[in-house]
Amino acid sequence: MVTMRLFHSSLAVSRAASLTLAAMIVLTLSLLSFSAHAESVVASIDKSTVTENQVVQLTLRANFTNTGKGPDLSALKKDFDVLGQSQNSQFSFNVGSNTALTYWVISLMPKSVGTFEIPPISIGKQSSQAIKLIVKNAPQLLDNKGNPPVIVKAQISDNNPYLQQQVIFSEQLFTSVSLQNANLTQPSNPDLVIERLSDDQMAYQTINGTRYQVLTRQYLVFPQKSGLISMAPQSVRAMVNTSSGKRIIKVQSDPIELQVQPIPASYTSDNWLPSQSVSISTSLSKTSDTPKVGDTLIWDIEINAKGALPEQIPQLTFDSTAGYKLYPQPIKFSSQKNATGIVGHQSLIIEVVPTQAG
Repeated sequence: MVTMRLFHSSLAVSRAASLTLAAMIVLTLSLLSFSAHAESVVASIDKSTVTENQVVQLTLRANFTNTGKGPDLSALKKDFDVLGQSQNSQFSFNVGSNTALTYWVISLMPKSVGTFEIPPISIGKQSSQAIKLIVKNAPQLLDNKGNPPVIVKAQISDNNPYLQQQVIFSEQLFTSVSLQNANLTQPSNPDLVIERLSDDQMAYQTINGTRYQVLTRQYLVFPQKSGLISMAPQSVRAMVNTSSGKRIIKVQSDPIELQVQPIPASYTSDNWLPSQSVSISTSLSKTSDTPKVGDTLIWDIEINAKGALPEQIPQLTFDSTAGYKLYPQPIKFSSQKNATGIVGHQSLIIEVVPTQAG
């Protein structure tokens, strides 16, 4: 009876040792399989030829686990807009063959027409191969009257303004169809001070038999240097429904050029204010019925400049005299906007203390 127990105990130890050995062999083979597998990044696209405003799906596949922060997409931004990105991972464990695959799917929109190279994309220490992509002109989208469903127009009130003179920039979006995820650009230029003039205005207009909804957006523009200033075309990107399905369109206006005139050589003043009109009103109020030396009088000065920002109005300076002392308070700036532009306003309050009778 004792002998049988010893026999069964020896058999159990032997089986345990065999299982442990087998597990170590499998683990060793797994490690050898991972180490023998060359790390790489493979890139592919869903189509090699597309039309403008068509989305391209770029897929990146990495067969290693240490992918760091994922793909570096900065090299794509020169020729493409990155619209979105998704990621998923797959793991496979088999005796002698183990794989770890990570996929990234990146949605790209080519910025222009032509032949482009999707550059190598780095993931960790590895990079993908370059891929050639051809972008062709898309057939123009027209309605049954031969009119485009979307139009973008841009215009300015004055192509030859003076330095720092107010210019009104108008941007109009004409649509005869519903737009999805529409993105209308805003004017920008480092040589221009730009701010909104008013809220969006909606109207309707019929052009060549097609009825359009017209959105008008206006901005105030103040050129900060003389010479030629170019304003890039304004554009809208949106998705529309067509007879062949959904399509992303991008429509842009014509560019605009400003030929800015410098301050005239005949203008000799140190203060330059390109305003349509300037008005100054003043009033002096008493703090007592019979003011005397040492009492305080209140001097109000109101300055309005049509077509100028309040900060453009030159600040007035005042000096005390032997007959009175002046104590100016901080200037208050404000403005009003209307259909013709902006009116800058400065409000000054100066306390006047007489020091002599008279």
